[in-house]
Amino acid sequence: MLFFKKIFTVFFVVALVANNFLYTFAQSIDTQISATTENDLSQTQYVPGEVIVKFKTEKINLKKSSGGLQLNAFEENNDLDAQNILSRDNIAVLKIQDNQTVEDKITQLESDPNVQYVQPNFVYQIEISNPNDTDFGKLR
Repeated sequence: MLFFKKIFTVFFVVALVANNFLYTFAQSIDTQISATTENDLSQTQYVPGEVIVKFKTEKINLKKSSGGLQLNAFEENNDLDAQNILSRDNIAVLKIQDNQTVEDKITQLESDPNVQYVQPNFVYQIEISNPNDTDFGKLR
């Protein structure tokens, strides 16, 4: 009986030490992940010299043939060049032709009565992680 009591005591001490170690390890990983995420958010990337503009449908409607002419006038008035037009959504990706920064051009376009909203042409990336499904490896 004394033998089992010693084994149980050793096992219990090892479990407590392991639990403390795993808890500390998990906290350090969590800290690293949150620091990385905050760092990534502070360094948001976008395509230099490009903005995405959504037009007010009642002002410039890219679904209509007249919308193309209105877009050409908008480009000339604001020193922009259309790179891509998503007529279904009334959106255009526009390249800045003058020497303004993306931030300055956004400020300028936000006050334009034809514009619903404007934003930088952000570069989006997919986060890749393995699911917690224990049978995930069997799918390959």
